[in-house]
Amino acid sequence: MQFRRRDNEVELTAYPQLSKYSSTTKITSSVSTSGHPHHKSRPRWTYWKWEIVTVWIAIAVIIAIFVILDKFDGRSTSEWVWKINLNTLTAILATILRAALMYPVAQIISQEKWLWFASSPKRLSDLDTFEDGSRGPWGALLLFPLIVRHRPLTIMAIFVLVLSLGIGSFVQQATRTSDCPKEINTDDVYIPVIQNLTSASEATGVNERGSPTTLESSLFDKRLRFQNTVSFFTPNGDDSVVLASCSAPECHFPEWGFLEKDRPGWVLTEEAKHNQVTHASMGLCSSCVDVSSLATPKLTTGQNGSSTAHIFLPRVFTLDGKSNFTSRGLQINTIDRRNSNPLDFTLLDVEHLNFMYRPAGQTLDLKWLMDGLDQELGQTGIGELITNASIGFIKIMSMSSAPCSLDPQKGQSKCLPDEIKKYLGNLATKAPADTGFTASTCVLYPCLRSYRGVVKNGRLHQTLLGVGVAERRRFSFNEPRDATFGILHSPCRIGEQNYGTENITSAAGERPDYAMTLLKSGTVLSDYPKECVYTMTNLFEQITNDDNFHRMNGTCDLRSNFSDIRCRNGDQENAPLITLLGSNLNATHDSIATHMSSYTLSVSNKLRREKLLQSKARGIAQGADNCFVFEWYWLTFPAALILLTVILLLIVILAFNSGDDVPVWKDSLLPLMLHGDRFDGLNTQMQPEMGHTAGVLLNINELEQKANTLHVKLNRRRNVAEREYSDSLRLLVNN
Repeated sequence: MQFRRRDNEVELTAYPQLSKYSSTTKITSSVSTSGHPHHKSRPRWTYWKWEIVTVWIAIAVIIAIFVILDKFDGRSTSEWVWKINLNTLTAILATILRAALMYPVAQIISQEKWLWFASSPKRLSDLDTFEDGSRGPWGALLLFPLIVRHRPLTIMAIFVLVLSLGIGSFVQQATRTSDCPKEINTDDVYIPVIQNLTSASEATGVNERGSPTTLESSLFDKRLRFQNTVSFFTPNGDDSVVLASCSAPECHFPEWGFLEKDRPGWVLTEEAKHNQVTHASMGLCSSCVDVSSLATPKLTTGQNGSSTAHIFLPRVFTLDGKSNFTSRGLQINTIDRRNSNPLDFTLLDVEHLNFMYRPAGQTLDLKWLMDGLDQELGQTGIGELITNASIGFIKIMSMSSAPCSLDPQKGQSKCLPDEIKKYLGNLATKAPADTGFTASTCVLYPCLRSYRGVVKNGRLHQTLLGVGVAERRRFSFNEPRDATFGILHSPCRIGEQNYGTENITSAAGERPDYAMTLLKSGTVLSDYPKECVYTMTNLFEQITNDDNFHRMNGTCDLRSNFSDIRCRNGDQENAPLITLLGSNLNATHDSIATHMSSYTLSVSNKLRREKLLQSKARGIAQGADNCFVFEWYWLTFPAALILLTVILLLIVILAFNSGDDVPVWKDSLLPLMLHGDRFDGLNTQMQPEMGHTAGVLLNINELEQKANTLHVKLNRRRNVAEREYSDSLRLLVNN
C-alpha cells in the first residue's frame, strides 16, 4: 500500500499480490489537508446524543411493556378490546427495544475500532472485522477472538449485542394466559345460617292468644324433636350436611375480618390466625369434662349377705348444702350367694339434668364443673359462662374395657378402686382383669360458630374459626320475641361495610331503626346493629331440653355374665340411645366428648337446612374464564441489558471526555476518504516521512459538513488481454 499526495488531492494506490489478477485503486480528493485551523472543543457527549436518545427510548419501551402487562395482570382476556392482541403488541415493543439497544452498542463497537488502530499498527483487515462486528451478533462473535485479551469494553458490547437476540423471547415469556375464576353476581349464591333460632311459633306465626296458628307449626316442632334424636344416633349422616347454593363451579363469600384474640367467652382454633370470617351461625354446642378423678367408691354389705358396690359422682343439685353426691352411679349388687338369684350389675348410668325443672329449694353446686371446663378449654372464666348459659347436663358413667390408668390419658379409662376391684374378683362371674370405668359430665349450651367458607363443585367447605358462648340476656328489641340467649359477633358485615369492636356501636347509631339493645341482668350494655346480634329463644330451649330429658336417662345392667347386658330408659327396655353413649362398654372420655360434639354439630346443621329458620350469607359465584398472567421477573433480562448499555455508554463518554487525540468517528467511512493521507497514525501530527505539516483531525460533524460540499462519481473500466484481466477503479472527487 502506498500513500501519495498531490496538490489539492489525495491518492491511495494499492497493488494486491494475492492472485493472478491485478487491480489499481486510485482515490482522488480535492480536500486540502494542510493548514487546517484548530476547531473549537465541544463536550464529548454531544457526539453521542442520538445514542443517548435511543437508550431513553429503550427505557421508555421497557416501562411501557411493564405497565401494560401489569395493568392486565389477572384480568380477563375479554377485556382486551384492541384488534391487535397482547402478544403481538409485546412482540412489536420487544423489537423496538432491541433495535434501540443495538444502535448505541454498534456505535460503541465502531468507536472501539478507531481506538484499536490508534493504539498500535494493526492489519487493515481488522477494519473489516470490526465493521462486521458492529452489524450483528454473528459478526460480533467473529470479532471476539481478535479483541478478547485487549479491549474489555468491546467484549462487554459484544456480550450485549449477542444476548439481545433473546429480548423478544423473554418479553413474550413475561405474559401468558391461564384459567381463572370469573365473578358472577347472582342472588342464588348463599350459605344458609341461623341468626335467630326460634321455636315453631316464631317460625310459623301465632294467633291473637299467642298460640301456633297452623298445622305446620305442630309438624315443625315434631320435626325438630325427631331431628334431635336422629342426630344423636347418626351425627355424621347425609342429612347433617349443610347445603349451600352456588350456580357456578366455585363460589366465594365476602370476608368480615379476623376474630378478636382473647375475647371472653370465645374459643378460637389455630385456623383463626390465618383466616377471616365469612359467615356465622347460631346453634347448639357441648363441652365435656373428665370427672373420673372425682368419682367416690362405696362398698356396703347387708345383713342377709347381700353386698353393694357404688361409684358416685358429685351431684349437680344440693339441698341445704348437705348432699354432695347423686343417688345414682355405677352399682354392683349381689344377693346372698347361697341362693341362685342373679347378679344385679349397673354398668352404665346416663342422667340428663335440667335447670328449668330444678326442684324447689335446691341450689347449684358447680364449682367442680366450672374449674374442669376452664382447664379443658384453656380459658379462665369460660366455665362459669358455659354453666350459666347451659340448657342441660348429661352425666355418663360406664364400665369400660379400654386400657385403664390411675391418671387416664387419651384413649384410656380409669382403673377401678382397689376395694371395688377386689369385690369383683370375689364374684362368681368375674370381670376382665383390666376393667376400668369412665365418667364424664357434658354441658349443652347455645353457641355461635364462626366459619370461613367456600363452595367448590357444589359442596360447601367450612373451616371452623371459633365458638362463642351465647349468654342468657334480655333484649329491648321486639324481634325475635323472648330472645333469652344472645351473642354479639364482632367482626360483622352490614351491606358492603365491615364493622369491628372500634366502630360497631356507630353502625347502630347510623341506623337506629335496626338497633338492638343488649341487656344483661337488667343493666344496659350497649346498642348494636341487628345484623351483628345472634339469638335463641327459650322456647327452643324447652323443645330440646324436654326431648333430651326423656331420652337421655337410663342404665345398663349386667345379668349373669358380661355378654348379657340390658339397657333401659325408664320403662323402655333395650334403649339404644343409652347403649350408644357407653360404646358397648368400651367408652373413654374422648369417645364420649367426640360423640357429644358431633351430636350438637349435627343438630345445628340440621337446623340450618330448615327454610323457616335460615338466614342467608350472600356470596359471589366464580365461573371459569381465561385471564392474562404477568410474570414480571422475565423482564429482568432486557432490563439488565439496558443497564449494561447505559454503563457502556457512560464509560465511552466519561473516559475520554476531553481532547482530540481520537476523534469520535464511530461507524463513519469519511475519515478514510478525507483523512486518507494520515490514516496510519490517527494522531494530531503528520508522520515525518509523509512530508506534510501538522494538522488537526476533523471530528465527525466537520467531516460530514465537508462531505456535503463534495460530489463523487464512480467510473469502472475493464481491459481484457488474451489470458489476463486487469481492473482499475478510479474514484474522482471534485468540488
